[in-house]
Amino acid sequence: MKKTKTTIIIIIILAAVGIYLNRSYSHIYSKFNTLSKPQPYEQIMETKNNIIKYVALGDSLTYGMGTENQTESFPYLLAQRLSGNITTVEVVNLGVPGETSAGLLRDQVMEAAKQNPQMITLLIGVNDIHNRVAKDVYQKNLSAIVRILTEKTSAKIYLINLPDLGTNTLILPPYNLYFDARTKEFNEIISNVAKEYRLPMIDIYQSKTVFKHDKLYYSADQFHPSTKGYELWANLIYDQLQ
Repeated sequence: MKKTKTTIIIIIILAAVGIYLNRSYSHIYSKFNTLSKPQPYEQIMETKNNIIKYVALGDSLTYGMGTENQTESFPYLLAQRLSGNITTVEVVNLGVPGETSAGLLRDQVMEAAKQNPQMITLLIGVNDIHNRVAKDVYQKNLSAIVRILTEKTSAKIYLINLPDLGTNTLILPPYNLYFDARTKEFNEIISNVAKEYRLPMIDIYQSKTVFKHDKLYYSADQFHPSTKGYELWANLIYDQLQ
């Protein structure tokens, strides 16, 4: 009898844990559809002596989800900082919400090469993590992306590592620990690929502490950055450009 009660208690505990894990996981994605896409911007070219074309590759974090207008995305904010009295930085934002490394390899790389850019940023991998893409598959895709970009363009290429996103009320335990651990694993891959191709790597993972302590860096879905969050990234990237 005692053994039966113990078994029942264990079953109840396991069921409760299972329900919690399932609901806390689905809770993350239930908020993602609350955002509308930001309005695309039309770049107005000023007459200056020098025009640099900058192509930004990535997913919704490059596209600028969480803002009202793409002029608040980090590529555009970065271009504003890079533009000077005699130089205009023209932004071509190829970011696609929901994009993975496989999708970027298929759809964005050759388009980037066609643009004949002088500068490229690459921020990809968050959706690979959330879609449970294996590390070796991600590494293979990322290496292929970088190889093609280095072969097909003469651009200065910057690899951006992955942020650990999500407020404490969105990413509940133990998923906060899981996603952070996976982010660190993927960032190690990005670092290794950058070293292999002798490319600079920009660290925006360091923004984690700031984001975690101030919800104003997040948009309404508590995952994508707000304009304030993208401004922080643009400044971090600018400060690390070589």
